[in-house]
Amino acid sequence: SSAERAYAVVEDLVGCGPRYTGELENEICAVDRLRAQIAAAGAGAELEVDIQRVSGHFFIGFLEGMTNAYRNVTNVVVRQKGTGDHSCALLVSAHFDTFVGGSPGASDDAVEIGMMVEMIRNFGAARLPVDVVFNFNGAEEGIMQAAHGFITQHKWAKDLCAVVNLEAAGSGGREAVF
Repeated sequence: SSAERAYAVVEDLVGCGPRYTGELENEICAVDRLRAQIAAAGAGAELEVDIQRVSGHFFIGFLEGMTNAYRNVTNVVVRQKGTGDHSCALLVSAHFDTFVGGSPGASDDAVEIGMMVEMIRNFGAARLPVDVVFNFNGAEEGIMQAAHGFITQHKWAKDLCAVVNLEAAGSGGREAVF
């Protein structure tokens, strides 16, 4: 079933252990496993995969202001072609890094990564009218560095018309869209 396949992706990813930005578990193990899962899910589909390693900085206007700088953070970006005009794409994004504390990050945010891989499988079987760009973001926990790098520097960012960001909102209770 679709749920079982998504869960298998979660198990595979958490097998890397905690995935801190800049550490081998995040930058090598998780990226390699994601590439393999995406390739298997997208077999026969029209996919373009790009591994983006990006550096940059941005100002954050809270706590009296600070600059958030990052270097060589990773996005695994997939573009799945739709049937229509390719100038307007939907972005679906979630992160695969984890927060400091030893957690393997199953709920935050590997479950959403599993959902995205399964979306690639399902959208490949029944193509959408628009392109879908999937950003598997490798540096969210340190205040969204990889998301900033994607939206400001990736070649496909200019084509985006809508965004769905998948994120955990706690470990219990009902899911919420916000």
